[in-house]
Amino acid sequence: MTVNELQANISKGDIEHLYLFAGSEIGEKNNIINLIIQKLSLSGSVAVTKEYYYIGDEFKISDFFDNIDTLSLFVSKRLIFLKNIENINNTTINHLENLIIPKIVLSNVFEEKILSKALNLKKDKDLLNFYIKKTNSYNLKGDLKSSDKKSLVNLFYEIDFSNIDSNIYIIMLNETSDKIPSELTDILSSRQNIIFWEMFENQKHNWIKNEFRKYNVSIEEAAINYIVEMVDNNKQSFEDEIQRIIASYFNLWKDDNLNRRIKKGELEELLYHSKDESGYTLYSALLNKNIEKALEILNITFYSNIDLISLVNSLQWSHRRFLKAIYLSQIEHLNYEEIYKKVDITNIRAKEEIVKGIKNYKYLDVAKLYNKILELDYFMRAYSDDLKYVKLQLFIIDFVYVENREFFLQSGTKDSVGYFL
Repeated sequence: MTVNELQANISKGDIEHLYLFAGSEIGEKNNIINLIIQKLSLSGSVAVTKEYYYIGDEFKISDFFDNIDTLSLFVSKRLIFLKNIENINNTTINHLENLIIPKIVLSNVFEEKILSKALNLKKDKDLLNFYIKKTNSYNLKGDLKSSDKKSLVNLFYEIDFSNIDSNIYIIMLNETSDKIPSELTDILSSRQNIIFWEMFENQKHNWIKNEFRKYNVSIEEAAINYIVEMVDNNKQSFEDEIQRIIASYFNLWKDDNLNRRIKKGELEELLYHSKDESGYTLYSALLNKNIEKALEILNITFYSNIDLISLVNSLQWSHRRFLKAIYLSQIEHLNYEEIYKKVDITNIRAKEEIVKGIKNYKYLDVAKLYNKILELDYFMRAYSDDLKYVKLQLFIIDFVYVENREFFLQSGTKDSVGYFL
């Protein structure tokens, strides 16, 4: 099922009790989740309650199901999120499978809620291929093959049977490009397994241009490239950044007759003169080896609910630029004016920061630090919020003191550092 088809179904109130939302396109995913919350709120007398669980070392499937059993005693609708689903193990998948495809069903429940519906659709023979009647129950005949699971899941969908309480809705979330285990997707129908694709490279530029046109603003190609490099590849991050840029520019555009065109140099200038703390001001503190200032900026940005993926993207963009600059200085031995020209740095403050960073760090250390930012990007997607803050603090400390340790994403040697250019 496509995202548009899913949106149409939810708009009509046709909502599944279990979904897998995969893919790293966050914007459309959040829109769908908000639509689900809106529809569930309209269909009940109380607000929808949200519960969050994170798949990982500390996740306990028993706690998850105990909570579901407890929640089912209440009338209010509950929306339960299982995040980092790409990390799911076979034990958890088996528990979910037992929820979706019950192994044992009491005879009266099976005959009233399952078999009678299957009879009406002439699917009873298909159903009884999998279940056998015992004294007081119907039991699965044995272990199911992958194809059997898919057949049974589709059959349950056709007869509109769900083993999940009517007031409980579960959304399994994946926000990376990591593969989802087939053992999980085998127990989901096509209506439940939705992939949210990122924009293709050839779509981004026109989409960004059109977003600025909504505000009667044009933007040059170099400025679009700048935004694409800075921002995570999903619509939500692009929209947030565009709105931030427009809000900043409208403070400058006093006269409506001005030519409202955004240029790359102006964007960079606006960035460095912004009063708001961001990933760029944080990176500036790191180049200055000012750990107190860096931790202060982290505290401000983290508790202002800034998007942490965008924060890491800002660090990543700034680090790529500095890495190229320090390479040209310490390896190619170019002077500062030549470096500014090659790296396209025009802002005076940015020039000063680059010079300070070159004096404070060595090229090989800076090349290794790129791996720390890659690690940080991973953890901002995989960790729970409280652990994200700790990871960001450790990143700042490691960056400033340039600890010599191996990174779990690192497999290269000193010979491979040029790759990051």
